[in-house]
Amino acid sequence: MTQISKQTRIANIDVSAFRVPLKKPWVSAAHAITHHEHILIEIELESGAKGIGWTSTMGNAGLAVAALARSYLAPMLIGRSIYEHETLWNAIWRRSHQPGPGGIAALAVAGFDLALWDLRGKLAGLPARNLIGGEASRIEIYASAVNLHLSEKALVEQTREFLELGNRRFKIKVGRGEP
Repeated sequence: MTQISKQTRIANIDVSAFRVPLKKPWVSAAHAITHHEHILIEIELESGAKGIGWTSTMGNAGLAVAALARSYLAPMLIGRSIYEHETLWNAIWRRSHQPGPGGIAALAVAGFDLALWDLRGKLAGLPARNLIGGEASRIEIYASAVNLHLSEKALVEQTREFLELGNRRFKIKVGRGEP
């Protein structure tokens, strides 16, 4: 077996969950969304280097994602090299696949994936996007909200607020009987 350098060997994984209330609730076709749940996954190497990944939910099942990540997936990675990316990813994907390949399993795996890329980028002294072939030095963003509950007047006001915050692109959800 190849000896793994302490520079790349995983020593500890911390999983934290945060519930963040929204200033204004969103209403989708099926739910009123009053908060988001963010799950942070911090992977620490024996050398002390740390990488952070995250995933989030719209207020439902975040604690379940964190429990899956902390209790079942994190222990599988301790002592492994961050450069075994495909092997690690496949292992945690297979472990989380049995209870269901989507939903909380996919969210938990995504957090680990981001943390591993973050660590490899830090060790290489490069943005993670460069490690996967990305050229862009700038990424366009857009403002988004679930807008089904808003009147036309409120939707126009929300768009004005987005503009005032510097946004130039928008995603507006339609789908009511009278859009």
